Order: sequence, then C-alpha cells, then structure tokens
Amino acid sequence: MDFKDYYEVLGVSKDATEDEIKSAYRRLARKYHPDVNPGDSSAEERFKEVAEAYEVLGDAERRKHYDMLGADWERYSKAGAGWQPGAKWKAQPGYKRATFTFGNLSDADFSDFFKQFFGGFGVGNTMFGRDLNDLGGRNSTRRKPAKRDIEHELEIGLNEALTGSQRSIEISDPTDGSRRRIVVTIPSGVRDGTRLRIAGEGAGSPGARGNLYLKMKIRPERGYELRGNDLHVDLDVPLTVAVLGGEVELTTVSGETISVKVPPETQNGQVMRLRGLGMPSAKGKSRGDLMVRANVVLPRNLTDRERELFRELEQLRKDLSSKDAS
Repeated sequence: MDFKDYYEVLGVSKDATEDEIKSAYRRLARKYHPDVNPGDSSAEERFKEVAEAYEVLGDAERRKHYDMLGADWERYSKAGAGWQPGAKWKAQPGYKRATFTFGNLSDADFSDFFKQFFGGFGVGNTMFGRDLNDLGGRNSTRRKPAKRDIEHELEIGLNEALTGSQRSIEISDPTDGSRRRIVVTIPSGVRDGTRLRIAGEGAGSPGARGNLYLKMKIRPERGYELRGNDLHVDLDVPLTVAVLGGEVELTTVSGETISVKVPPETQNGQVMRLRGLGMPSAKGKSRGDLMVRANVVLPRNLTDRERELFRELEQLRKDLSSKDAS
C-alpha cells in the first residue's frame, strides 16, 4: 500500500502552521463540496480526500503520529500492522479494528491507508499507547457535533454599506468553543439590520456545519446619515456664496471630493439634491440621491471696510423696504 501524503492533498508544506492547514482545508472543502458539485463523483472523492487529510493534520496528536509514521512507512508496511515506529515487539494475532466516525466522514468513506494507520497500530484499540476511543472510535463518548445555524452582529461603516467590501472575521463555534477565521463578502446596498446568510459556516463539524447569519449594524461616517435610499449631510456654505451663488467642495462618504453648486440667495437649512449619489437599492437596480443641507456660515473678524459695506447693504435694504411699503 502506497503512503498517502496528506500535506500534498491539502497543498501545504510539512511545516505548515495550524492556521495554514485550516485555510487550505476550508478553501478545498468549499471547492469540492457535493452541494457545490451535484452529481460529480470525482469532486465527491476529492472532497473525501481533503476531509480525511484534515482529520489527521488538523489534530495536533494525529499529525504528530502521522509525521512519525511517514519517516518509517516503508518499514512499517513490510513489518505488518502490529509494528510501531521505535517499537521492538512483534504483531499479535487477533487485534481489533476500530470503526471510525471522525468529522463529516463515516467508516466507509476513509481510505484503506487511513484505516490501517489508525486501526492497525498495536493490539486492540490502542495506538502509540493511546486509546482509539479518545480519537473518536465507536465506543467513544465523543459525538459528532450537530450542525446548526448561528447569528453574529457585524458592524460596518456607511461607506462599506454603500460600495460593498470583504471582511475577515473570526467565528466562535458554540458547540465546542473552537474559533476560526473566514472571509465574507458584504454586498453593496446592505441596510442596518440586514441579515446576510453565509452557507456552511455555522456550528457543527468541518464539512457539516449549519449556516452563519450576519446581522449588519451600520456605523455613520463623515457626518452622513442614511434615510431610505438617500444620504443626508450638512454642508457649510459661506455667506457670500449663499447670497451670490457659487460652488462649495464636499467630501463624500467614500472620501472623494466633489463640487456642489449653490444657487444664489440660498437660505440657511435649504436642501440641495444631487441625483444618483445616494445608496443603491436593495436589488441594486437604482440609487437614491444625496441630500445636501446648507449651513450658512456668517463671517467673523470683519475688517472696517467690510463693516462699512454691510452698513451700506443694510441701508440699501431699508430703502427698498420703504419703497415697497409706499
């Protein structure tokens, strides 16, 4: 029987870290999962190989024994199932083979190499002095965690909700307390309270998890507020521009700079509509508007000449009022 290189199956080096092994497993499991490849027997076999490799390399003890075995595989395969690396005693007849129920695989799904590796080291159900029941055999008290859905709240900035993004988040599995990191895609146009469904990333065991639901919490940014599909923001407008008209620069929620045209005689609190610069609709077929509220700013530290001009303006306005009244 040929040696099965689980590192090669996952596409990682022999000194790969635990996180690297987990990352490789998740990537390949998603790629070859039967739900993603219905009716594809080759993908199903590849999925089983990946899951089997992770069952070994994903556990520190199993990986340690597997690495010990790898160096002596040729001698072991010739000596028979009872030989252990470093052991001097010979095999005894009548040893029992364990039935395996690791992770998402049943006994029938494991390769002969795996069964010989975990079921044939030593007499009875022991391997390297460790009871196979501790590794998940038939008589083990350990049970495969039942898959179920879990929900987490995820806070994102308003800009992320506007443009969409990818987030790397850490998930805590309530079934066993384990933690893992996944990358999720946040679509453009999500709203506060939106629940995103991430299939197969809930609670359970690798390859057999429920779904993860992320509840969005949107954090305001740069003074912008979302109302329906429209974005609302205040813009400081100098008095002279409010009176005479002109353009004022505005920093968008994305950090870009645009020019807002201010019509003459704009009043304090007056709202200017910039069409199509708001939030995309939930289905992405249209966009809301950007509603800019003018905050007219009075000048400070006037010079003598400026005060004189304002007095002239005041007198002119009084004269106009008098003419209108007569």
